[in-house]
Parts: sequence; structure tokens; C-alpha cells
Amino acid sequence: QNGRVDGLGELLREAWELRVEAFGTDAPRTLEAAHEYGVLLELRGDLAGSERVLGETVERRLAVLGPEHRDTLDSCNALAGARPADRRAEAERLLVRTAEARERLFGPDDPDTLESQHDLALIWHRQGRSSEAARLLESVLERELRVRPAHHPLVLLTLGDLAAVYQTQSRYDDAAALH
Repeated sequence: QNGRVDGLGELLREAWELRVEAFGTDAPRTLEAAHEYGVLLELRGDLAGSERVLGETVERRLAVLGPEHRDTLDSCNALAGARPADRRAEAERLLVRTAEARERLFGPDDPDTLESQHDLALIWHRQGRSSEAARLLESVLERELRVRPAHHPLVLLTLGDLAAVYQTQSRYDDAAALH
């Protein structure tokens, strides 16, 4: 499977390079290709490469699209995920700004708002702030269930993450009730 991911990485990198040649570095299609490549690098565990590509993509999207464009916020959210463990405070600040902007611009039930808040809760959990993480994940889950079916993969992901937070808090009955 790793070979498939590596092959996909090469394809995404080539697509990005071709779009730079065809459309220029600031074209929305080029920036989307850069974003996708940066996300894949993070999934492959290349946080340094991902942070470099996504950081450049955020800068370009800020300049071209502005700070409140959905695509700019998407890249900000992805960049926060690419931050290594020793830079969680930076990731938290970026996620707080992204989540606040998404909620203000798109509403509390928007899938992108929910994604940013979910990611922020995970950062808090990793920082040992399990009470804050649980409250935010509970809120995310409540809103997800308003807009998605209970068996939706993102709802199931939130359930699993909330159960993990509950277990950290020794709330085993609450965690079991989620399964």
C-alpha cells in the first residue's frame, strides 16, 4: 500500500508542476494541486515537507484569495495538522483562528467548521486539556448528527475520538455508551 501512496504522491507532485507551467503559481487550480500534495505529504508522515508546501500554499492563497476564502481556510486547517508535536501551540492558534472564521462565515453546522473544531479538540486532548476537548467534541457530535446520518464516517470518527477522551478522563461508562 505504501507503494500506491508513493505513486500517488508522484502523480500529485507532477500535476502541481504541470499546473504551474500551464496556469502560473497563483492560479486557483495550481493552488489546489499544491494543497492536495501537501495533505498527502502529511498523510505519508513527511511533516516537514507538508508544512513547507502547505505554508507556501497558505501564503499564496492569502495573497490571491484573501484570508476569509474557503480555500484559504482549508489550507490553514491542513497546515495546522502538519505541525509537529513540538509546535502544537502554533497549531492550536491557527486552528482557533480558522475555526472562528469558518463559524462566522459559514455557520456552526458547516462541515468545514465542524472539521476545524474537531481538529482543535484533538490538539487540546494531546495537550492534556481533556475537559475542553470533551466539551468541544460533544458539541461537534451534536451538530454533526443534525446534518449527517449517524453512520456517516465523520460522525463515527468523532464518536471514536470522544470515546478516547472519555477514557482519558476515566469515564468508561460514557465511552462504552458511544460504541
